[in-house]
Amino acid sequence: MKAAICDDEKSEQQILCKYVQEWAAEKGETAELNCFDNAESFLFSWEDDKEYTVLILDIEMGRMNGMELARKIRGSGCDIPILFVTGYSEYMPYGYDVTALHYLVKPVNKEKFFSVLDRLPEGKREAEKILFQTDEGNVSLPLEEIWYVEAEGHRCEMHTQNDVISLKESIGSVEKRLTDLGTVIKCHRSYLVNLQHVSMVLKEELVLDNQEKIPLSRNLRKAANAAVVAECGNVDFFMPWFVNRRLSRFQNELVNKHYDEVESVYRNMRGWRHDYHNHIQVLKAHIELKEYRQAQQYLNMLAEDLTAVDTVIKTGNVMVDAILNSKLTLMRAHDIQVDVTAIVPQEVDILGVDLSVLIGNMLDNAMEACMRVKKKENRFIRIYIDIIKKQLYLSATNSTEGHVRKNGTQYLSSKQGLHGFGILRIDNIVSKYHGYINRQSESGVFATEVTLPLAACLENVKGM
Repeated sequence: MKAAICDDEKSEQQILCKYVQEWAAEKGETAELNCFDNAESFLFSWEDDKEYTVLILDIEMGRMNGMELARKIRGSGCDIPILFVTGYSEYMPYGYDVTALHYLVKPVNKEKFFSVLDRLPEGKREAEKILFQTDEGNVSLPLEEIWYVEAEGHRCEMHTQNDVISLKESIGSVEKRLTDLGTVIKCHRSYLVNLQHVSMVLKEELVLDNQEKIPLSRNLRKAANAAVVAECGNVDFFMPWFVNRRLSRFQNELVNKHYDEVESVYRNMRGWRHDYHNHIQVLKAHIELKEYRQAQQYLNMLAEDLTAVDTVIKTGNVMVDAILNSKLTLMRAHDIQVDVTAIVPQEVDILGVDLSVLIGNMLDNAMEACMRVKKKENRFIRIYIDIIKKQLYLSATNSTEGHVRKNGTQYLSSKQGLHGFGILRIDNIVSKYHGYINRQSESGVFATEVTLPLAACLENVKGM
């Protein structure tokens, strides 16, 4: 692998170089590293050499900062994976604008750094070309050049970015060969599509990167959604891999920077909430006795208790910030260890009330399951929110006490009566936005993931 590191501090360059070399050694690879002190020197070199596996950028450096450099690179049409490593967390929401691989805050945790590098694509399949028969002879194409295949009678047509090739074989024959390669799926009885070029999954169609739309069968929609999420590689979700890695990380990171901040910021707020009814009674008593000056003094005292409250988790979206920070307070109060990664644009095509209900119920369910875990040291919740292929992706993974009950394919709430209404609320909102929901469970761990298409979402909702 070949990495470029752009950071104006030599000590940081050395640490990052060491981490990259150690990661590459674990993978049995050799690492070629080029370090740059500023964005300008990187751009000068970039003109002659663009063959990098990953670009690791600081943000605050010299005249051009790392975010401006990333925008310049994206503006040139280059899709190189970009990893931001910086001491300034306030830039995190802007990583969405340049489709950053990830955003790490200094000092960099080596294990987290390794987990991000694990998401790097394994490289273009230059050597792996597929042979097809046409009326003009054989055609050999790499998988990435194939966008989709459409049935035409007993033959089929293969669509690339700039061409349509008529093949002398059935779509069934092509399906057998392409679907084994991992990124091609059947989305309709007459269509195969390459997930590398799918930007969004809607209710009845897939939208490609060039805005072309491909039919999506109702009975294949769930599988298509799952395949698109898996193909992105940004989400550490699927259970066998995740469980061992997650438990190991929690053993090594019981004291997390975010939660130290959450505990100190919200300590007064928790106490105030606990005594809320008492405060109301005191104020009512003062007012009934017409002791308005004492009531005012009491209100001032309460206001002082809340002055320390600030937003700890900053996703870029006010609604999501409000929900996450309020839930984090409760999780911490119940000795739940939490890991949060959340980047959301300021404006999304989802109604605020729906976003609040969706995230709130997902986290409430996760928290309630954790609270039933008897050993407090085993309680954890992992929250991941991001934009993946023009869809809002949300996942919540939490510890559980044993197995989660199931009726057929449906997971059941552990509560009785209307207390299980949160699951239904989540499902209704996902359905409203023509989204996708997937729940998985293993002994001791439960996970929920949701994707909601963003583009044209409101138009679809209004038309319902």
